[in-house]
This record gives sequence, C-alpha cells and structure tokens, in this order.
Amino acid sequence: MIIDKKPIVKEYRTETKFFGDSLKVISEYRGDTIIQERIDLKTSDNNFDSSYTTISVWSTRATSRLDCSDKITLTIDGIDFKFCYEDIFQKIDNTIKKAKEEDEPQKVNRLIETKNKFLNYKRNDQEDLSRIKEFFLFELLREIDFSAYDNQTKATVQKVRIVKYDTNFAGGRTYYLITKTNDTIARFDRTEYIR
Repeated sequence: MIIDKKPIVKEYRTETKFFGDSLKVISEYRGDTIIQERIDLKTSDNNFDSSYTTISVWSTRATSRLDCSDKITLTIDGIDFKFCYEDIFQKIDNTIKKAKEEDEPQKVNRLIETKNKFLNYKRNDQEDLSRIKEFFLFELLREIDFSAYDNQTKATVQKVRIVKYDTNFAGGRTYYLITKTNDTIARFDRTEYIR
C-alpha cells in the first residue's frame, strides 16, 4: 500500500507590531527560529538609539520518568528538579573528555570540581550546591533526563520550553516550565554572555 505523503512545509512569515509611539517590533518566523528587530522610535527625543535585533531559537523537552534508584533533588524557587546521579556523572565525564581533546585545562578543572561536589553531596548531603544549582542545573535540563515538581502549585512539570536568544549585546536562555494543562508555572532567565 502506498501512502501519499505531503512534504512538511515550514512556515515563514513576518509580523510587525507597534507598542505606542516608542517601539516597533518586526518579527520574522522561520520554523523554530524567531528573528526580532526592535526599533526605537524615540531616538529624536533623546538622541540615543536603543534599537537592537534578537534571534531566538525555541525548543521543547519533555520531562521523564527517571529509571534509576540513585537520584538527586535540586530545589530552586520551590521547584524540585530530580536527576539520576549516573546521568550527571556520564554527562560530566563526556564533557571532560571533550574539553581535554580541545585542550581546555581550566574547563577540565572546573568540571572535575563540579563532579567532586556531586560526589560529596551524594555521600553526606553536606556539600554546598548553590553555584551548581544556579548555573549547571540548567545545562542538565537541556541535556539529560529529569523530572520536576512545583511545591507551591502542587503541579508536576510536563515539559520545559527553552528559548536560546542572541542580541548584539548579550545572549542566553529562558526556561519555561509547563504543566500538563499547558500552564507556565515558572520562568528562569539565564544570561550566558555579555559582549
């Protein structure tokens, strides 16, 4: 039996919005990429042009039923993120291997220090993981299986929507935690670099 398959066509469109008399936003949609040009309409008032372009790439990851006996829970803003220790160690080991191949000894040292912090925490729960929660946790969300639960709303997170953005002055990612009913229960912004 032959099934007629139509090719998937990505939607390309442009949209312009005005926000009062001070801002014009031109959005170009290319599949999962959004290019926004934010144009300052008030440059004549203050002689300063604050226009800039943002490129955003959207992706979505579903949470997982963690299939391991050895789990770690990291809590940020009342949300419990759970990971398998084995997945964390494997991710760190793979990143160390890559950093060694690329001759990045400082990165290797930081990763070894991070792994040791996880090992110490696993042994006695006394290790301070605040810096890991602030930075490394979000890298884990992008790359390994996790589950998440919001203690305030008593909701289980079903997926995380990640927006990677780049502007002419900075870049980073925004993480939206979404429930089964498509409610966004949390948003985390992480600036990764400033030019």
